[in-house]
Amino acid sequence: MRKALLLAILALPGVLVDALLLSPFVFVMGPFQYHIPWRWVYVCSVPLATWLFWWIDSHTAESDLQGDATWATGLTTAGGHLALGVGMRGDMTSDSARDMPILTGLLLMGPRLMRQAINRFRTGSKFGSRARKRAELALRQLMAVDHSSNVEALLEKQEQMKDLAPALGYLVFYDWIGVSKEAERVWLNGETRTIIQPLLRNA
Repeated sequence: MRKALLLAILALPGVLVDALLLSPFVFVMGPFQYHIPWRWVYVCSVPLATWLFWWIDSHTAESDLQGDATWATGLTTAGGHLALGVGMRGDMTSDSARDMPILTGLLLMGPRLMRQAINRFRTGSKFGSRARKRAELALRQLMAVDHSSNVEALLEKQEQMKDLAPALGYLVFYDWIGVSKEAERVWLNGETRTIIQPLLRNA
């Protein structure tokens, strides 16, 4: 959840700037007639600006809808086999995003990051304690090898792929492991081994 919180923090300046640009228009539409202070209009414009630019992002040709829908949930099972889940990468690397005018990109940045934070939090909360406990065991299994492992080799006795998939999805979601395009092999990501080794020695 720390990454979701970080995204929300990074989104805040963009949202506040959007509200700063929007609030004068809201103010002159009526509140000033009732002697409502501009600062209150500005505060109320924060959620309004988030929704408005979110809507603009979703209903214009410049929107990167494919890359900004939902966070990747990792791995799923289909027909007894493991498959990659489809979801947001959030990197804004599509051609439409690269061709987006700078001003438009800046205006949409805050709401887009906020949406990513919300989606990431919602996706992360879907992993139950059973998946997290099995994920810990999967990390131990991968620590025991110095290379990538076939997914089926991680299955415990009497365990089915549908039972393992949520745990691997959890590890993919939090970037502990990498997975091949065909979802046949998995491996420890980056500094995962370095981080985990001291924890296992102290366990």
